[in-house]
Amino acid sequence: MKQGNSLTLVPKQIGPPRLDPYGRLLARFYESLFFLTSLGRTQGEHTPEPPVLDIHQECRRRFLKNLSYICDFRKGGQACTAIAVEDRVDCYRFWVASNMNVNKAVAFIREILAMLHDRHLDASNNESMIEASLIQRCVEFAAKRIDSEGRFLRIMANRCILMLEDEESEAGMTFFLSNLLERALSCSRNITLCRFLYDQRHSAAMKELSARAISDKGRPGRAEEDSCFSSARHHIGRLIHHIRAPIELAQDSRHLMYLTDAYTVCPVSPCSAVSCPVSDMHTNLQGILNWMFMADDEDRVAVGDGLVYINKTRPIFDTFLAEYNGRDRQVHG
Repeated sequence: MKQGNSLTLVPKQIGPPRLDPYGRLLARFYESLFFLTSLGRTQGEHTPEPPVLDIHQECRRRFLKNLSYICDFRKGGQACTAIAVEDRVDCYRFWVASNMNVNKAVAFIREILAMLHDRHLDASNNESMIEASLIQRCVEFAAKRIDSEGRFLRIMANRCILMLEDEESEAGMTFFLSNLLERALSCSRNITLCRFLYDQRHSAAMKELSARAISDKGRPGRAEEDSCFSSARHHIGRLIHHIRAPIELAQDSRHLMYLTDAYTVCPVSPCSAVSCPVSDMHTNLQGILNWMFMADDEDRVAVGDGLVYINKTRPIFDTFLAEYNGRDRQVHG
């Protein structure tokens, strides 16, 4: 199979089998990732995380998740960070892995953990002031990322406003949504933009934006990323989380004070990436579905037909094969 061609649905000839177990596993691993990449936002709404019965465990997971998030200061995955905690006899050790400049992430985590520790020792117990300082520092650290997200939002917000102006009715939710987007466009500072959107997250205008995004996604032949409303909602959600993440960190740290009493923060040395496999005669839709589903799985045919249907409006099969281009790979959360 030549690169650049569309993904073959059914193989016309049988090639040599993938006899090497590791090579076979690696091929299947990348096939799944490449399919997720090619599908993009056609995947639909986010699936909510299953409820965790252990409240303390949920609190600790959210704490580490948000701690990792605030380290991701640049879009594109280069600063994507993962954190794990080792329970040692003398302290808790935070192990930090990042695609790029892990030492920058380590220094920032030390600073944030120190702020959370000092918060617990503050006799004045002025939580709102300490929380505001934490938010300000996180927004400053993620300035490059917020600049990018804000730039994309402004592009989409202007498109949304133009579409709303074309509507006959200028009353009701249309007016409130236009007003929300125009006020967002007027925010010149990152902290002002993020805070404004966070304060408006449960507003009627925000619900109207979500409703329009879902409605556009359901229109025949219209992919979600083609909708300015869904794109605006996506970038607004990212900007809101720059406020939500440090707030949740501060809240969860009250129940995890032991983590900031005695700790160290250490980088994980980056390891070499495994070379991406090349596409071959087994890289076809039928072969991929064969290992994804049991032979008698009733969802197998439905998924295959669904992928073929999506490919008619958006070339996901071409995008899938284009991923076999040999470029370096990196983890991207």
